[in-house]
Amino acid sequence: MARIGALITLAVALAVCAPARGDGPPCGPAAAHSLAAGALSRVYVTGVTVYGCTRGATSRRLGGTGPCQGPGAISAAVVSGRDAAVVNTVCGVDTGGATVAVVRLTDGRTLSSHPAAPVTAPESFTQVQGLVLTPGGTVAWIGCVDSIVRHTAIIRVYAASPSRPGPARTLDGGPGVVAGSLRLTGRTVSWRHGAGRRHVRL
Repeated sequence: MARIGALITLAVALAVCAPARGDGPPCGPAAAHSLAAGALSRVYVTGVTVYGCTRGATSRRLGGTGPCQGPGAISAAVVSGRDAAVVNTVCGVDTGGATVAVVRLTDGRTLSSHPAAPVTAPESFTQVQGLVLTPGGTVAWIGCVDSIVRHTAIIRVYAASPSRPGPARTLDGGPGVVAGSLRLTGRTVSWRHGAGRRHVRL
């Protein structure tokens, strides 16, 4: 009896510790590389093409991953609910820009699209150094414009919402903004500025 009890205990332990079956991506090819994935949606790469999908809907082409010349390349993505935010980077010989767009993956509709940094500098390149998306489709990001002529960088925190038409809002700016420090907790976005963190409810 003791041996039977031990075997039952072992079987229960193995069942608890074993990975759950069906824990693959919510949609799209299981073998494809994911750029971003959540419980309902996913942005993935097949070949040099980037797709977005949501459970129960057809995958949508979002862009490519090739050279940033021409139509550009998807350089970052996040998902929230059935929406995805993607960064498309376009570059030339001595300039480069980026666009932040939010796409509804159920039908492929673009909910919002904004320049990643609506400021200019001579011979400059724009990078997105942090990206978050709320369940309501509001997107926030850190945009940095780096001028190779002036050897200076303009770095700011932006936010845009489908319910607020017009240019993206500037939440903060200055050399104290720390790249990659953007965080989303509920509807509150935060980032590091110098030694502290700043917060805005989206």
